[in-house]
Amino acid sequence: MKTIKRKTSSLAIIMIFGITIISCLPATKPTPPEKSKYRAYSIDEIDLTLCNEGLDTLIDIENLRKDPTKMGVCIAGFPNMDAGKPDIVSTYFSTSTNVIVIVTIDGSFIPDDSIRSRETRIDFSKKNGVWEIDWMGSRWKCKSGR
Repeated sequence: MKTIKRKTSSLAIIMIFGITIISCLPATKPTPPEKSKYRAYSIDEIDLTLCNEGLDTLIDIENLRKDPTKMGVCIAGFPNMDAGKPDIVSTYFSTSTNVIVIVTIDGSFIPDDSIRSRETRIDFSKKNGVWEIDWMGSRWKCKSGR
């Protein structure tokens, strides 16, 4: 009887240890959609001084350029006057100096009532300690029947 209990206990410990190791492994993110799936925009017209944290607070551009995710959210139009927030923000680091940020809004705060969701993709590269925009594009999904 002692042998059976000891084997069961050992098996339980091994299973718990195995589950712990598996749960500690980092989750892999899928790769972002290809650039060809987006409509490209001119990055020459992007003015980061238009980004604001609230109605009366101007954002610190120097610090903003150190965080590609915050910079991407800002470029996609958040925060905005309606206090809207994006539904999903995904950041994909391909290398330590290249990152893609995708900002998605689903329905709310889209002025066009025929659009169900809009996704903005911004590709960044790190140069001299700050993130620079390399490419930007958007894509959208229409509401059914429109």
